[in-house]
Amino acid sequence: MKVALYLHFPYCVSRCTYCDFNAYEKPEGSHAQEQYLQALLCDIRQTSKGGRFSIQTVFCGGGTPSLYSAQAISSVFDACRQCFDWRPQEVTLEANPGTVSFAQLRELREIGVNRLSLGVQALQGDLLRRLNRIHSP
Repeated sequence: MKVALYLHFPYCVSRCTYCDFNAYEKPEGSHAQEQYLQALLCDIRQTSKGGRFSIQTVFCGGGTPSLYSAQAISSVFDACRQCFDWRPQEVTLEANPGTVSFAQLRELREIGVNRLSLGVQALQGDLLRRLNRIHSP
């Protein structure tokens, strides 16, 4: 069966005032991101027991997937390769301008991300502050 795969990464540096998504401020000093990653890998393995899905597109959303290292995201993609017929033409990752670097973008490209959804809600400093965004114009 051909499907689109959505991979959710729920943590953010801070909660934006307009956000209605299933997202949470990352607790300081916790292992919440790693624990979530392990749960996501388990969920991928469980889902694959329902049949051999042919993955056509992938969207990594959240939250802020760019809070995770390329290595962590690569481990998720590796699990998908093992569990599904992995043939995506498009692999999109949401990124917050305040949490991504050029080096990380390069690494993400190397692991297969070929489309970026960059969360730029405004380019006015006062509006960004009111929205509780962590980047500047």
